Amino acid sequence: MSANALNRMAANGAMIGGAALGGVVVGAFGPGWGLAIDAVTFACAGLLFALVRVPALSGSGADGAADGGKPGLLHELREGWEEFVLRRWVWVIVLGFDFLNAAFSGPHACARARRRVVSVPGGSPCATRTRGRTSPPPPQRPSRPQRRAAASARAGRCR
Repeated sequence: MSANALNRMAANGAMIGGAALGGVVVGAFGPGWGLAIDAVTFACAGLLFALVRVPALSGSGADGAADGGKPGLLHELREGWEEFVLRRWVWVIVLGFDFLNAAFSGPHACARARRRVVSVPGGSPCATRTRGRTSPPPPQRPSRPQRRAAASARAGRCR
């Protein structure tokens, strides 16, 4: 079995097993304990990652800085930007997908935001949300103060 196949099997198995175990923990102990256990395992993973030691790159190659050490962040950003701009086909594709993403994600995000607003009681006078569909609100008789205010407005009087 190749190392990539074994790696993917382990990752996918952990995703499935982790979701199942998370469901068992939340079901047995509650969501608070589930989040607490998740936080502890996250901290353990961070600690183990901090203990990983990677040998330093030699500064003699093109990636090394002038003093033989690791190049700085700004140097790497500048170098990456220069490579990005040099390849016209890359930035044309990136720009095209920017417009495509805006065209499809923008209206979807606006629709989701509108559903959230109209799902709040009193969020919108023109619509309410029922089972994921937007429909006009049922007709309601105005309250007595609203009727008085409307009658005063029609008569030309303001209180």
